[in-house]
Amino acid sequence: DEEGNPTQAQKNAIAKYEANRALQKRMEKDREDFPNCNKYWNKDEGSQAWCKDSLLKNRIATSTLVPRKRINPINNKEACVCVEYEVAREDKVTYKLYPNCEDTATQCRAD
Repeated sequence: DEEGNPTQAQKNAIAKYEANRALQKRMEKDREDFPNCNKYWNKDEGSQAWCKDSLLKNRIATSTLVPRKRINPINNKEACVCVEYEVAREDKVTYKLYPNCEDTATQCRAD
């Protein structure tokens, strides 16, 4: 305003910017904790998803990484993520096994 104080529009813009930054940080942390599966597709085999322990950037897996379907709580989108087998085994509601995929498989058909 004329006195050098922030206007309500400026305050709203700053609040929106800060909320977006916080969301971005949460999404980055989520990607670090639950990296996306590697995927490929061909006409004979369909879509395949697989995980390697090297996908974890900031920590070492305590059990084998396995591909699972998961609804991201931040954006409500389903995605294939690599999660440690022990975690997936204990929480079958959050980490859904692909149909016709062995529980301990590190690669699954992901159609």
